[in-house]
Amino acid sequence: MHSRRKEWNVRVLIACMAAGFMPASLASAQNSPIRAPAHRLAIERSIELLRGSVDRYPSHRDCFSCHHQAIPLFAFRSAIRPSEQKDGRLWGNDEERAEQILQFSRKSLETSRDALQRGEELDGRGLTLGYALWTSDIGRADWGELQTDLINNALATQQTDGRWRVHSSRPPAGASDAMATALVVSGLCSEIDALSKEQRTEDRQSQLKSAVWRAKCWMLMQPEPSNTEDACGMLWLQYLTDRIERSPGFGGPPPGYGGPPSGYGGSVWQEWLEKNSSEEETKELLRRDADLSLHMAEKRLRSEQNEDGGWGQDADRESDAYSTAIVLLLLAEVSMDYKVGVYGEPHFKNGIEYLIRTQREDGSWHVSSRAIPVQEYFDNDDPHETDQFISIMATGWSTAILASAWHHRIHPLSLRR
Repeated sequence: MHSRRKEWNVRVLIACMAAGFMPASLASAQNSPIRAPAHRLAIERSIELLRGSVDRYPSHRDCFSCHHQAIPLFAFRSAIRPSEQKDGRLWGNDEERAEQILQFSRKSLETSRDALQRGEELDGRGLTLGYALWTSDIGRADWGELQTDLINNALATQQTDGRWRVHSSRPPAGASDAMATALVVSGLCSEIDALSKEQRTEDRQSQLKSAVWRAKCWMLMQPEPSNTEDACGMLWLQYLTDRIERSPGFGGPPPGYGGPPSGYGGSVWQEWLEKNSSEEETKELLRRDADLSLHMAEKRLRSEQNEDGGWGQDADRESDAYSTAIVLLLLAEVSMDYKVGVYGEPHFKNGIEYLIRTQREDGSWHVSSRAIPVQEYFDNDDPHETDQFISIMATGWSTAILASAWHHRIHPLSLRR
């Protein structure tokens, strides 16, 4: 009798986690901040703030942005239970708002169709392109020919060394070629997956995968990241290229942590190198690939956590919500533990506690801007005046990771699947 009851309890627990949440009794037993009342309140506050911010933006600007389209859309999507998303209810009470974001983004990007088709870089270069592709992915948008133009533009604007570049050095959000490259590769991976499911020609898939391999070559030749944004971009890029290596499409099993790729993907990567690089270059890249460990990169990022539970933009900077939220999202994305997983680990709980503790009563997180202005300032009536744009990005990222932790979401950056 007791064994049957124990078996039933285990089944209930597994079903709960599969639906995207963990029983409160288990969270309580772990002394976890996850699913505590303060955690829910933090999400509710920030979601309400983002709604108003997104609604006001079109009255000031008609250009697509990461801070008022891509990241808030991601936050809204993250806040919905995975079980509801499987039933087709992607946005809950924000269905109309999400559609408005997607329509605004499409209309704005449509004005650049000629430049896209000519293979010219968008304003913001790879970062704008990457966020545009990501917005389409997480919104499951049907952008038709515009989507094709965006993908073709990604192929045309990839640099000779394999990266996609940013427009200028505006840390932390606009200064990382690694983050721009990871965002674009994420879009290419999604396109590869779609082509695989539709069973289209192999030529297009080969073209897209070649761009991914070139990005991987660039990644392998980079020195150890010197700041948090680069470290997150490199970890994401490493994770994405590992997944492509291990499956014909992007929907296959996630990568393991040890050893070189095997089977389908590993041989394809090596064959591509042998066809497109000299013997000496191939040996060097394969050596670097064998030495590169996703687990070690993740461990190194964890080791840079500050005593207060957060991460700073650089090793010598104090913690802030922008860097902390992105680090936590990446650590959750690459996690291989599908049970309580990364959300139950001490470093993760400390990071969540940091975000809950530092949220302002208005629902925002304040991050000071370090960027030299390159555009005329406008006031969107968001908190923190001249710091409002980096702060609204921090608020969007923080909302996304708090919501992902609340739902114990596996691979939170991969909501398109």
